[in-house]
Amino acid sequence: MKRLGLFSLFAVSGVFSAQAITITNLGGGVTATSLANALLAGSSGITLVSATYTGSNAASGTFTAGNASGVGVDTGIILTSGLTSDLGSGFSDNNTAAGDATLGAIVGATTFNASVLTITFIPTAANIQFGYVFASREYPQYVNSQYNDVFAFQVNGVNRALVPGSNTPVTINNVNCGQASSSSPGPNPTNCAQFRDNRNGTISSLDVGGFTNLFALTASVNVGVENTLRLAIADTSDQILDSAVFLQGGTLQTCGAPGLPDCGSLPGAADPTVPEPGTVLLVAGGIGAAALARRYRKA
Repeated sequence: MKRLGLFSLFAVSGVFSAQAITITNLGGGVTATSLANALLAGSSGITLVSATYTGSNAASGTFTAGNASGVGVDTGIILTSGLTSDLGSGFSDNNTAAGDATLGAIVGATTFNASVLTITFIPTAANIQFGYVFASREYPQYVNSQYNDVFAFQVNGVNRALVPGSNTPVTINNVNCGQASSSSPGPNPTNCAQFRDNRNGTISSLDVGGFTNLFALTASVNVGVENTLRLAIADTSDQILDSAVFLQGGTLQTCGAPGLPDCGSLPGAADPTVPEPGTVLLVAGGIGAAALARRYRKA
């Protein structure tokens, strides 16, 4: 993958800038409650009860001007398995955070560098939605391989981060434009129409090999009582080659009832209509135990 050298980084009170995108990390004035409020829509039909964050403060925060960096989401919150300060170059960090037992149980392997935001809320309608984009430095070199970082968006314990129109979890192996090559699509693409390929740095100067489209997460919830939204991402099997999820600010809201927006009606989002899954689905690919030397990414 082409790595652009024109990356400027500055840090003032935990604020980092990679080209146009500006990220303000947790710490100082940014808290888990700040993240939850940034995700919440106006007139959302949702009352926030609590929010907690587990992970490195340097891995997550709020962001602005994402569209100018090709993210596909302009403002919102970001959770990563690395360091936000290295999104412009060298997004392959051990941020020293522990793994996550829930993600580990889902993927059936050891996880590292987990970032987990848990939001407890009370909705006034039976469905909720929000928008998100997934990106990873694993693209495209580790498409269709055993190296896939794990992320899950669980609503009351059920993962709803699904490829639009299916029950298929959003993963590196399930949404891509093929394996590594000099052109796109490369060999063996999967859901390439749902993916924006950055293997040659043509979309973004951020140090990721690609982004999903803006997807709408939709989920049924229990009206008038506390529900739990658990947003989690982690490295799997090793602590390098990181991934990120960008959650679209102002989009967490009730939907699908009279007087409410249609579920999936996010600006630019793909159609999220999917069958309701009966069990927790994992967001992960196969796991291996190859040595770290094999995982070194060429510049």
